[in-house]
Amino acid sequence: MSTKKCSSCHKVCSIDDFTLNRASKDGCGLYCYPCRRIQYLENSLKGNRLKAFQRDKFKCQVCKSTNQLHIHHLIPRTKQGTDELENLITLCEKCHRNKAHQGELTNKLCTCIRCSYAWFARTEISPMVCPKCKSPYWNKRKNGAG
Repeated sequence: MSTKKCSSCHKVCSIDDFTLNRASKDGCGLYCYPCRRIQYLENSLKGNRLKAFQRDKFKCQVCKSTNQLHIHHLIPRTKQGTDELENLITLCEKCHRNKAHQGELTNKLCTCIRCSYAWFARTEISPMVCPKCKSPYWNKRKNGAG
């Protein structure tokens, strides 16, 4: 059985665990599967994909499953949603398909009336302040009506 050393973690693995990565800085490198996966997560969505998984503790934020996880944009990119961490949520494949894209997550979507910032309420308790403008009156109009 042939073995090679990973260019990233320097672990010696069987050749079956490697793939040739032609996009590395040195032009060519061998990376084991875990290093390839981390590299992909760090490079995707401005590096916020991995941060979103970590923030959500690698669990679906609806059903708490740890299988077949996806990253979902709360505000779709087609509607000027960004790849910023606040706009990303970890969902399992089932919840992503059956809940997120059927509009069932919108009841947890909060929008600041003052700065128009939108975010996902991660608890059942209403947020105290807007994460962007820090206004404690995020859900009340400036004139006091709300």
